[in-house]
Amino acid sequence: MATMEIDGVGIAYDDSGAGAPPILFVHGWGGNRTNFAPQVAHFATSHRVVALDRRGHGESDKPEQDYTIEGAADDLAAVCRELGLDRAIVVQHSFDRIAFDFANRYPEFVRGLCILDGPTLAGPGFDEAARQFLSGLESEHWLAAIRGFADELVFAPGTSDEVREQTIAEVTATPRHVLVSTWRHFIAYPSEDALSKITCPLLYIAGSFPADTERLRELCPQLETAEVRGCGHLIMLANPEAVNRILAGFVAQTDPRP
Repeated sequence: MATMEIDGVGIAYDDSGAGAPPILFVHGWGGNRTNFAPQVAHFATSHRVVALDRRGHGESDKPEQDYTIEGAADDLAAVCRELGLDRAIVVQHSFDRIAFDFANRYPEFVRGLCILDGPTLAGPGFDEAARQFLSGLESEHWLAAIRGFADELVFAPGTSDEVREQTIAEVTATPRHVLVSTWRHFIAYPSEDALSKITCPLLYIAGSFPADTERLRELCPQLETAEVRGCGHLIMLANPEAVNRILAGFVAQTDPRP
């Protein structure tokens, strides 16, 4: 692990491998960079690979502040500048709106964008559930709210109690002020505005979250889609072979080498 400072806030990251195009892995809500351990091990044999703990998560600093989508994207840009990441493939799990904002406002850093099971344009039903979840996070029953959300959308049927408890423990290790603020800003972010301006190659890999890929294709005609079903939301950990295979094909399409 290495660290860098962005506006006085320590950001933890791993930087391994060599080769173009580089790949930047960005975890989701309540996650950390270890969520991509199978992908880092696989792709570092032929590419430069960076995985970071977003501000407020993992081993990065967790200041009391607003955790906005735009601020998270600004941090990604700062990481790319500091590390000299030239036109990376950005792989974003779940918290898709960070990647949309990053690709929209910092296109110079993004060669291609892959979303792993984000609730992309999921519609009014998901939006209402997300608002109810926010109310739960803001209440004294916030731990129960997290468990209920995970049982409904994150875990596949038959997930062991051990995996369930490990996942919940990882999420709740993130300070509550970070969880609440990141979720509040996530549900308020105008995804369609950003998506309408994204022109880089785009891959969406579906897992368990709802998403409207038809509308996404209307906004981003360059969209490619794939599925890794039946293993819940953490598809990169539950079925790394399938995710790695799909990612490898996408990376090959955007390879700058002849």
